[in-house]
Amino acid sequence: MNGPSRSGSVLEEDDGPAWITTFADLVTLLLVFFILLFTMSTVEIDKFRSAMNSIQVSLGQSGAGNSIVPLPNDAVRRTLTELNQEITDDPENPIPNSRQQQQDHFASAPTPAVEQQWRALAEQLRSTLADKNLADEVEIDTPIDGTIVIQVKGQALFDSGSVELNFQVDDVLDNLVRVFHKRHDFNIDIQGHTDNLPLSSSRFESNWELSAVRATTVLRYLLSKGISPRRLTATGFGDSVPLVSNDTAEGRKQNRRIEFVLEKRARISN
Repeated sequence: MNGPSRSGSVLEEDDGPAWITTFADLVTLLLVFFILLFTMSTVEIDKFRSAMNSIQVSLGQSGAGNSIVPLPNDAVRRTLTELNQEITDDPENPIPNSRQQQQDHFASAPTPAVEQQWRALAEQLRSTLADKNLADEVEIDTPIDGTIVIQVKGQALFDSGSVELNFQVDDVLDNLVRVFHKRHDFNIDIQGHTDNLPLSSSRFESNWELSAVRATTVLRYLLSKGISPRRLTATGFGDSVPLVSNDTAEGRKQNRRIEFVLEKRARISN
């Protein structure tokens, strides 16, 4: 008598349908996924169990036993805030403070020799402007953090509420252009500033737009005089950076200005 066939033996050893293996893998992956969620965020146990029951129902496992791996309450309630605090307090891996980094950078950037050169340049600019009788319209700040700031009073370049350069532009800007051509080793950031009075004109929505257009107008003038566009930027600050209080007419007049911030270039290009 012949024994059972090989195919029959294989069928007898099959304990269940083939899909049960894939299903078991899926449930295992879901379990691992939710355990990870537990460790990364604050989770309420009741809400988590409700979510798991919903998943089991959708998979046809309604009424199945609870497969949640029990975790201590303190582990469940471990929040990202606590983890971040541990990282912040770690003396071996401190998180750098961007503000402190910026201050350290500026404090260490200019060497004494460079600072001396900038002071000499500032004095040269003051002397040049005084010779041109422009000392009342233009001020040169003391160099700080490797920059020189040239302040031009607003009325020296623009009429009230206007973005068109006025008749004094030749006296003021053209003399500055000569200096900029001689000293091509620094970049020029043109910054527009206003007082805090609302605009009476409907052309601009706020002082931000007015200051930005004025700064851009000056930039275009410098371009027309041959200053390289790679050296120029323009920024409008509106009334956000006042020199003095805007409570008086004199203070508002002082705050209306164009500033040229000169910063040493990292690389000099012809």
